[in-house]
Amino acid sequence: MMQVIQLILIFTFMSLLTGMLWWKYCDILETDFGIEGFITENNLREAKFKERVISLVYYMFTTLSTVGLGDFTPTNS
Repeated sequence: MMQVIQLILIFTFMSLLTGMLWWKYCDILETDFGIEGFITENNLREAKFKERVISLVYYMFTTLSTVGLGDFTPTNS
């Protein structure tokens, strides 16, 4: 049981860390290069900190655990 809890905590931490890195990457793209991306598309600049964290963890968790669970559909096979 302890190993399962450890695994869940590690996966959650990795999702949060990956989400924060993704946020920084998207922020650099949008502010320095003018490319609209994840932050602008999901209106996260105006969102509260708690909403940002929940969104980032959700997207990173589904991306790391699956292919997106239908959030995005592939354009080809």
